Amino acid sequence: MELRLISSDEDRAEIARVRSVMSGHNRHEVTAHLGASTLAIHKQYGRSYALFQSIDQAPVGGFSIHSLDMYAQAHSEPVLTGLAPNKVVEISELWSVTRHKINSLLNGVFILSGLDQLDGLLIYPTIKPKNWTIEFLQFHRATEPLISSQNNDVWVQGMLLRDADLRLAVQRAMEPGFDVQSGLVSITFGALKSEIRDFRSS
Repeated sequence: MELRLISSDEDRAEIARVRSVMSGHNRHEVTAHLGASTLAIHKQYGRSYALFQSIDQAPVGGFSIHSLDMYAQAHSEPVLTGLAPNKVVEISELWSVTRHKINSLLNGVFILSGLDQLDGLLIYPTIKPKNWTIEFLQFHRATEPLISSQNNDVWVQGMLLRDADLRLAVQRAMEPGFDVQSGLVSITFGALKSEIRDFRSS
C-alpha cells in the first residue's frame, strides 16, 4: 500500500473525479462532507493523502489532516485539555472504496502520527444516517452526537485517540515496517491481513 501526499491541483482533480464516478454502493464516506470554504482552508493549512494499492491503479481511499494550531477543530467539542494544539491533528474527508480499506487508511494515519510525533488524533465520523464510529475501535468517544455543521440531516460524533493509546497504535502500525520519502510525500507499508483489533491500553 502507498499513502501519497496530494499536493497539485491536477492530483486533487483526479481524486475528486474518482470519488464522483463511484456510486454510493462503491464508496464509503466516513466523515461528513466539508463546505467549499472549509475545503479551501484545509488546502492552505492542511495535508491531503490518497491510498493506492499499486502505482498504476486508482486510489482506494483518502483523507485530509490539519493541526489545530493552524485551523480550529470542526466542532467546539471535545475540549482537548492538556494537549498542545500543534501536537493534535483533526482527520477529515475520510473516504474508502471498502470497509477494509478504512483500516489501511488508519494504519497510514498512525504511521504519520509517529513520524510527526503527535499526541492526539481527533475525528468526527458520521453516526447518522450511517454509523461509522464502529470502525474506530482504537478511539474513545469524546462527545455526544453532534449535528454536522454542513448538513442538518447528518450527525457526527467526536472521537479521540491520545497519549499512551496513540503511542500504542503507532507502535503496532510501525512494527511490520514501512518506507517513507522525505517530506512525508509517500509512505509505503504492507496491506493488512486482518481487521484492526481494539488495542486500547486501558
